[in-house]
Amino acid sequence: MLKLCVMLMGLFACAQSPPESQTAAVDPVVEQWLTKIEARAQEVKTLRARLNYTREQGLLGDMQRRFGQLIYQAGPPARFCARFDQIVVDDAVHGMDKTYTFDGRYMVERDGGEKIFSRWDLAKEGETADLLTLGEGPFALPLNMNKSQVLSRFEVALADDGEDQPLHLVLTPRQDVEMDASKVELWFDRDTLLPVRARTENEDREDASDVKLREVELNPDDIADEAFNTDLPDDASWQVNEYRTQETQEAQQ
Repeated sequence: MLKLCVMLMGLFACAQSPPESQTAAVDPVVEQWLTKIEARAQEVKTLRARLNYTREQGLLGDMQRRFGQLIYQAGPPARFCARFDQIVVDDAVHGMDKTYTFDGRYMVERDGGEKIFSRWDLAKEGETADLLTLGEGPFALPLNMNKSQVLSRFEVALADDGEDQPLHLVLTPRQDVEMDASKVELWFDRDTLLPVRARTENEDREDASDVKLREVELNPDDIADEAFNTDLPDDASWQVNEYRTQETQEAQQ
């Protein structure tokens, strides 16, 4: 389930400047928008929003919609907590209690209904992990846009949806970049330049993930550290699963 856990955030990584040949053909209008979005992202310290997440698995004929809340805090390290309280399957609404939390080192999936707590150790002692790069998970929200990183990994085009619609960018992975996604689409509010939607597709598997933010609160000052708590539960009734990457296992031997 690690891939599902890393689904919710992206574009936090610092990236090296791309080679000149990769950015020479960038549309000047696209580059201007990316510059503005990157500058705006630097003003995002914390964020809270309602979260709508849709997962489509075409080959399996399955679609799920989840609803909840996202809390984000800029880094380093960037942290987030996504808590889902409703799921829609086959047009039926069900309650759920599932939380995904990332604190820079640990990724936690907490299933309150089944009382299962799963934690992945993704970094060596004293270090932080950087697993939230755009295109690596099913989708990514560019809350900390890095223009150089985007242009080094994607060809970026501006969709013509009309000036009365959110700004719509279509990102296609460059030929020399390996990633799970075959296309990423990002939508930004034209006034606030904050992301309002992100969609990631994998054409080979006919999979797609779509996330939408609404009721966005920018830089609320009442987000406590407890929101990003990844400690193991004290209650012995919980089933606890701990996982380590090969790198962290080797470092602890």
